[in-house]
Amino acid sequence: MWRALVLALGIAVAAGCGDDSTADGADTTADGSADASAPATQDAGGGDDGDAPAEPATGDPSRLVGTFAVELVEANPSTGTEALSSMRGFVRDAPVNERTVWDEIDAAGDCVLEVPSFPFCDPDCGPGRACVAQDVCRDDPVAVDVGTVTVSGVHTAEGAMDFELTRVGPSYQPDRSIDLAYPPAPEGAEVEVQTGGGDFAPFTIGSHGIAPLSVNVEGSLMAEREQALSVTWEPPGPEGVSSMFALVDLSHHGGSKGRVLCELDDASGRLEIEASLVTALIDLGTAGWPTLKLTRRSVGSTVMELGRVDFSVEHGREIPLDIPGLISCTFSSECPEGESCLPTRKCG
Repeated sequence: MWRALVLALGIAVAAGCGDDSTADGADTTADGSADASAPATQDAGGGDDGDAPAEPATGDPSRLVGTFAVELVEANPSTGTEALSSMRGFVRDAPVNERTVWDEIDAAGDCVLEVPSFPFCDPDCGPGRACVAQDVCRDDPVAVDVGTVTVSGVHTAEGAMDFELTRVGPSYQPDRSIDLAYPPAPEGAEVEVQTGGGDFAPFTIGSHGIAPLSVNVEGSLMAEREQALSVTWEPPGPEGVSSMFALVDLSHHGGSKGRVLCELDDASGRLEIEASLVTALIDLGTAGWPTLKLTRRSVGSTVMELGRVDFSVEHGREIPLDIPGLISCTFSSECPEGESCLPTRKCG
């Protein structure tokens, strides 16, 4: 489930910067459906061009082909940005191609440790195609028309609870004249996306409103070898409506060496990543500005002809991590005398 949801977040929300250490293909984490995250294999009777076999459109729920996501973004006093909500959706004819393959190498409690590998194709796959396994290319998916998309239960700033999404290129978005309320729906309230059909049979997906995530942390957390990493948050009111997802990335700016992913009960109000995973992740390598990202997410799904489409309401909080001996930087002037700011954004 967490692999699919990491990619669902990526598909729906554009990646912030740098490499794909937190979201692959789109746009985590986050990272394909159960099948999409696995390396493609060549057709047993395949030809000489190294193409991956065509994926059948059989309504397979493991094929994540679309996401609609409402995202809560809290205010940022340092930049003067007010709290807001946004929404975006995609439906494509196939799952997003994974250009990074993540392999699980350890697990403890609710968390797993993964390391990346990068398939190589010779010759290069070329524009509009992706290398998804060694010398295996696959066409990138293309957006499809699902007709008029109506959203219900999500409040606008003007108080409306129903509005339509506009097709803008490959994505569906609210019209520019529509601002969403923050939060966009009461906690536990039913929200819904309904399509008009377009080239496919109409479908409806339900989800629930969530409370903004309140994390019991001021400033940063310490991540160090032989020590567990823990954090708490205010649990949701209604149980069973939302889940909590965590992503620990210590090397994003250096080309990710590994990550820890966790999925747990939101109502628990606590995450603890065991010391063995923290130690192993640090030993894989670090870069500047390491983070722990927590995401509260309520997700509903439906299956259409092409595969599964998700509808999520989510709020993520990124918490800076401190690692003994690591000084993060943007400019060399931030580093101790005799050191400079490396391309990995740490002093050395």
